[in-house]
Amino acid sequence: MRKKSLFSWFLTFLILILFVGSKTQANSDIFIDDRENPISVSASERVDYYMEEGLIIAQGDVVLIWGEYTLKAPEVLLNLKENFITASQEVYFSQGASGFHSDELTFYFEDYKALILKPHGHLESEAVAGTIYIRSDYLEASEGMIKVTEGKVSTCDREKPHYYLRSKRVDIYPGDKFTAHHVSFWELSGYLPLFYWPRLTVSLKDREQKITPEIGYSSTRGWFIKTSFNYLRDKSHGFYMLDFYSKTGLAGGIKHFYLDDSRGTGYFQIYAQQDQIDLGLADIETLVNHNQKLNENWQTNGQSIINYYEDDKITIDLQNTLKGKVKEVSIDLEARLKALRNLKGEASWPSMDTNLTGRFNYSLGRHRFYLDSKYNMLWQDKQEELLKDWAGLFRYNGGATALTYQVTLERRVPALGSTAKNHFYKIPEDNLKIRPGYFKFNAARKFRPFYLDILVGHYDEGISKHKATKAGLSLNYSQVYRPLSWTTINLDQRGTANYYSSGEEYFELYSRNRLTLQPLKSLRGDLTYTYRSPFGETPFRFDSVSAQEDLMASIYYTKDAWSAQVSSGWNIKNEHYFDIIGQLRYHPSNNLDLRLSTGYNLQEEILRDVILAGRADYNRLQLTAGYRFGVSPSFESKNLETQLAWQIIPDISLKLLTIYDFTKEDLSRGEAQLAWNFHCRELIFSYEHLKGEFWVQYHINAFPGQKLKLGLSSEDPMLVDIDLGDLLPW
Repeated sequence: MRKKSLFSWFLTFLILILFVGSKTQANSDIFIDDRENPISVSASERVDYYMEEGLIIAQGDVVLIWGEYTLKAPEVLLNLKENFITASQEVYFSQGASGFHSDELTFYFEDYKALILKPHGHLESEAVAGTIYIRSDYLEASEGMIKVTEGKVSTCDREKPHYYLRSKRVDIYPGDKFTAHHVSFWELSGYLPLFYWPRLTVSLKDREQKITPEIGYSSTRGWFIKTSFNYLRDKSHGFYMLDFYSKTGLAGGIKHFYLDDSRGTGYFQIYAQQDQIDLGLADIETLVNHNQKLNENWQTNGQSIINYYEDDKITIDLQNTLKGKVKEVSIDLEARLKALRNLKGEASWPSMDTNLTGRFNYSLGRHRFYLDSKYNMLWQDKQEELLKDWAGLFRYNGGATALTYQVTLERRVPALGSTAKNHFYKIPEDNLKIRPGYFKFNAARKFRPFYLDILVGHYDEGISKHKATKAGLSLNYSQVYRPLSWTTINLDQRGTANYYSSGEEYFELYSRNRLTLQPLKSLRGDLTYTYRSPFGETPFRFDSVSAQEDLMASIYYTKDAWSAQVSSGWNIKNEHYFDIIGQLRYHPSNNLDLRLSTGYNLQEEILRDVILAGRADYNRLQLTAGYRFGVSPSFESKNLETQLAWQIIPDISLKLLTIYDFTKEDLSRGEAQLAWNFHCRELIFSYEHLKGEFWVQYHINAFPGQKLKLGLSSEDPMLVDIDLGDLLPW
């Protein structure tokens, strides 16, 4: 969805200012207590109230507050009998951070009509990164329509903006649409016109609209130009498309958007195209997308794509999702049908693929239910039977702290029609966790570190070609000790026994213990011992583990700007040392960060690659570099990565990014970018070495996502990318 446009924001702003009152009150010389529109008026010189005539004339730095809006002018006239207000000479009207100046403003309360002479001001909008500046010769606003004459809009804050969009006249119908006449985009302070639209109609209900032409080059379809022509209806809008591709030929169609509370929202598209070079394009493409809110809790979305091809083939792709909630239960269902039909021959449906997926989540106190499911059917030409399969996961969790339980039903299968035998079923698996330390008896606290796992499950594993029921029992112990203020001991122990209906018995002992010492604030050491010993036999692969016994040690040291880390270990079971890994860092300030890291293989007695990396900021220059080299058995340079960012002058910056591969003696990446920020816009020149591409890119700072990009490529002689849709102010 696009961001809210400038003009629709301006429209909202004017409506708020001109048509909305509030009950805000303020101290003033005169206060008019109207239940709908309380008004306070103050002035530095005088405020005269003529009761018989019903006039209030305020002079000298007049401040009129009407709700959340403020009017400032040297002189303000309120006619309470005729119900209008007039301000002249350097009028300023504001609401929040937004406001505008004008030579004269007259507002008729009874008719809800405003006449503003030469308005110019600024708006603040979340849709734009910056301030929006507006100038116009004349603005007339009523409850059903607003007319702007000779309007200019820009995000440039100069008195004479560097760029702007200009329109002869704009007719706005609040909440519905607007029509702009003779819209143009100007650069170089109004000396260079870039784009022009004789008439532009835009819906204010739906931002899914195509406004600007697209010009570009495709390696498969050649040069192209895509044009569109908008139209509006009562509760819908759309555009006609007329496109041309230099290689494939003409194309065109219609895209129609509709909005209706009873039918929901959506769009449909019909697109026909030529295929002169036989790329396999569909002759006619159709797309329908519909969103429907059924009620407060349920909504659905459906999409259908039907394509027709010259060889009498039709492809169909139908998708539908249903999301909803019943009390605490959330449900998410998705159905999809994919089919291919040949209009020739005996077989009418040689291929059909259908799947239904769903999600069910429910919680009730400590009880939680999860269900994910998928049902799939596949039928192909010359196939004797319909392939059907399903997959899913159901899990139920419940219980209290002392006693929790979990029930799992899981079925995983490969893609339908695949010959792979890697399915896996848990039907079912029941797990009971008992924490005796949380039961209510006197000695309960002594059992806090212990808990018991009881597991029963039936499994079918394709890769091991085995089915069996398993019963398992695990006794666990987990505790943290702090015998001294600078010492921490973490103990995790587990003993497991599994029995299988096929006769196997499998046992495992697991122990992980960590000792952390921090005798000094700047010095810390960790020593971790891990032991795992399986014995017996399991018929499955999913629950089999390898024996393990190792000891790992790490030392961390920090002192002022310096820090160092060294870690290694001993694999006791296989009797070999792990690599020694070390890093030295120097970080004296945010402007400098240097790191040196390497490793040493104790088995082969060789030094691993050395990496030297750093980042330095100096004045307007930032350099980031990384150099990798090997030192064993001989010195060898491998890579050099550099990134240089240089703010040459406040408005011009240079970025260079290179990765040089010493083994190939060539760049694996090379980019250069020169950016010129000339006040409110930016012009970027970039070169990509490997692709041989050179680009010139222009964009307005307030609209970083919109750009005009031209370039040359080694593969394609000319590349063009134009997207200026959101630059329009409405």
